[in-house]
Amino acid sequence: MLFAQLTVISGPGEGQRLSLSSGRQARVGRVACDNELAVGDPFLAPIHFVLVCEAGVCTLRDTSQQVQKHPRCEQRCFLDELRNSRCDASLCVVHDMSGANGVYVNGKRVQDCSLHDEDVIVAGSSAFAVRLSALALEPEAKPLTPARAALDVQQCDKALALLSRPRIPVYGLLDAARDPLVRALLLTHRELFYSLYDGPEGERLADAAPYLVELPPDSSLTELLVREHWGQSFGSLLFSHADFKTLRRHLRKYLIVEGHDHKKMYFRFYDPRVLRSFLPSCMPEECAEFFGPISAFVTESEIPGAAWLFSLGSAGLRREAVQF
Repeated sequence: MLFAQLTVISGPGEGQRLSLSSGRQARVGRVACDNELAVGDPFLAPIHFVLVCEAGVCTLRDTSQQVQKHPRCEQRCFLDELRNSRCDASLCVVHDMSGANGVYVNGKRVQDCSLHDEDVIVAGSSAFAVRLSALALEPEAKPLTPARAALDVQQCDKALALLSRPRIPVYGLLDAARDPLVRALLLTHRELFYSLYDGPEGERLADAAPYLVELPPDSSLTELLVREHWGQSFGSLLFSHADFKTLRRHLRKYLIVEGHDHKKMYFRFYDPRVLRSFLPSCMPEECAEFFGPISAFVTESEIPGAAWLFSLGSAGLRREAVQF
């Protein structure tokens, strides 16, 4: 008897888990009604891959290269001329997944392969850890991501004072993939905001896109983000004298980067957990290029009730720890 467990260790669905045993199979993808494990990752195919557990072996099969559609769409939407376009009923978009990023196991692209204990699967912008055992695997008693303490009233006042201190316009970089509430907050407040994604792809990924938002001095959204959502990794803040259009154009340059293996990948630099690790690793010239028209970044610290303030000095990056 073989038992398998798949855990999302990185990406929008971090902490989600799927278990299966011999004689079972499970589909993993973006659409809830079609998968045993549905992950809210906009870069996953509707059904991205399938795990098959049989004969003492757990096998992965990539299904992301097939033409896939929302189940409500009519059969005729499978016609070639309607791929990648909206059906007449405007119920969905049919996506031809041919040439998509596929599935990687331990860094190697695969189509169909056997899995081993502690393998890591990467699909879309998510990573999954594999556990295999001859004994039933018990779910972990505690969540993978520990709860973060909220700021108290005095700490909130200090955080808001920090944001008003430089007298430079403040912007937010908010991650809608982190929580559906992020986009809801943007839609219910009056601040200027716009996705960093462009075109039809940007429209399709609206619910999981990074957004640039202007936060004027009297912004109720700024106060809400600090008083109620600090520590939830909703995004990062920055100071810049640049206009909105110039700043957005600059930030868009870093959405996709090239790795050491020359493969292009999405770069979630707006995630405070990523930004506070990325900036100290940059050379001075890399920092200068990345900052561009930006005077400073503010990110949540890994320590509750604190922040990192990143700016550029004569010797390169300056990192100031701020305790609220």
